[in-house]
Amino acid sequence: MAAIRINAGGQAYTDSIGNLWLADQYFNGGNIYSTTYAIANKVEYGTLANTQVVIGGNTAILTEVSSQRIKGMLPSFANTNTIDLLDVNVNSNG
Repeated sequence: MAAIRINAGGQAYTDSIGNLWLADQYFNGGNIYSTTYAIANKVEYGTLANTQVVIGGNTAILTEVSSQRIKGMLPSFANTNTIDLLDVNVNSNG
């Protein structure tokens, strides 16, 4: 399965190891959300741990944030064998 990489809030680019990142797309509007779920490494990665990902109108619950990946799950698919690998690159200027 090929990974889909989207540069959230940015343009298409190729990273230092040759991965192609698509320009920001596949979204419709946006809102600010919070979660009561524990997120691993939240202190180390600060506000990135508050990032929310919505896929197909379903909100992913973040479970871990690292310098290389945001891990989470879609509650509506938690009991299925469906696996989608999505890499999200977030650029924050604030």
